Amino acid sequence: MDVSVNLKGEILSTDVYSKPTDTKAYLHFSSDHPSYMKKAIPSGLAMRARRIRSSNSDFAHQTQDILQNLSNRGYPEELISQGLGRVKHMNREDLLEGGVKKRDRQGVPLVVTYSSHLPNISTILKQKKTFLARSDKLRQVFSNDVFVSYKRGTNLRDILVHKKTKQLVQVDGKSQGDCGKNCSVCKVVYKQEDRIRGPGGKVTCTYDRTIGCKSRNVIYGIFCEVCDCIVYVGETGGILYQRVQNHLSSIRCGRNEMEVAAHFNGEGHQLSNAKFVGLEKVWKGWVTYRRVREQRWVGLFDTHRTAGGLTRKLLRNRDADRMNVLLYF
Repeated sequence: MDVSVNLKGEILSTDVYSKPTDTKAYLHFSSDHPSYMKKAIPSGLAMRARRIRSSNSDFAHQTQDILQNLSNRGYPEELISQGLGRVKHMNREDLLEGGVKKRDRQGVPLVVTYSSHLPNISTILKQKKTFLARSDKLRQVFSNDVFVSYKRGTNLRDILVHKKTKQLVQVDGKSQGDCGKNCSVCKVVYKQEDRIRGPGGKVTCTYDRTIGCKSRNVIYGIFCEVCDCIVYVGETGGILYQRVQNHLSSIRCGRNEMEVAAHFNGEGHQLSNAKFVGLEKVWKGWVTYRRVREQRWVGLFDTHRTAGGLTRKLLRNRDADRMNVLLYF
């Protein structure tokens, strides 16, 4: 994607290709990133150009572009020259062969959010390493080396963009809750409004719009387009796709002994009025905990049959005590 191939007589030559929209927005030197990352950028760009450009004169021209582009991003000229100088005398054939992949570092990582205001933690670890050897148990746990591993801190995007907004960003023409395979279940997943209500209509609630047909361990609802509300709340520990297909099959087969099928086969209703809503993904795999979360949504939407909904009282006597305990956590 970044190679331009030209024919000069009977010889093919390669050059670095840049799109007209390329803004050369490399990491700014003032950015709060480790210094070793910034030091590696000039040599990394030069090695890329060295591999791609077949002519030494073309490579010399490219290094001037790298020098200018990085200078615009605040990099000191001396730092850029050092990185370019290391690559200048490298053999192109050796670079094309690629290097040996480094093995993962063996040891115990100390994961720290990076900040330029942090002290040299690696030096501190080396100085205080003797404390770990004072305990037989710690000596066994930290038998390998202890090293620092940095992770990225919060950036402006994390602050300015709400989590739910990021989840709804369209990727390749589909939202994150859509499998993108012309799925029959994804077609009946409700995603029209940000807030939905139950039969009583007193409370409207948001829901997890990232839940799709492949999601597991979820609380789901059935939205009736005629009633314009959630009429049923259920839960499943398996794939939502299978549970939705079971509901659709019961409606198509006219199994009216089941509340959902009877509702959508009733007067003024049809199969196409049934839409499915992913309400919540339950991260704990316990059946009892999932049923507790289900009852929470039943209460929010008031989908009991006495209130005009279709949900039965699912709490069983043998599970009620355990569920009531879980409600307090």
